[in-house]
Amino acid sequence: MRTAFNIFMALLMLGTLMGYSPEVHADPITVEIRTIAASTEGSGFDPRLDTLKGQLTKAFRGYTSFRLEGRRTLRLKEGKSKSMPLPNGSELTLTHHGMAGALVKLGLTLAAKMSTMLRVSRGGTFFQAGMDYDDGILIIAITVY
Repeated sequence: MRTAFNIFMALLMLGTLMGYSPEVHADPITVEIRTIAASTEGSGFDPRLDTLKGQLTKAFRGYTSFRLEGRRTLRLKEGKSKSMPLPNGSELTLTHHGMAGALVKLGLTLAAKMSTMLRVSRGGTFFQAGMDYDDGILIIAITVY
């Protein structure tokens, strides 16, 4: 048994000297996607959005009404993508591109019209908005865990 351990250690040291390093893969991530209808018509705040109220009212000051349209949770492995339909008929695709230090690299493609790469801390929420929806806009709130 000791001989096997010594051989393993020798191979590990030899690999290190020759520049070999094992690939480090990021853990799978969980992404919560909330689709929100925002409008300047009327007023009201959907109580299911209470955890985002401060952020939404600050980031979207001109809007007076916020309504949760949908909520979905996706689990993504590194290098994998998942898509989902949005209430306005377009599609959102998210791709887990690994890690940049403590930040998750997340690719976002929206309706095949916009594609970007973001770096987000776990527990962080960001918004993507601007698409026309009903009498206002559609906001996509994405939280990464």
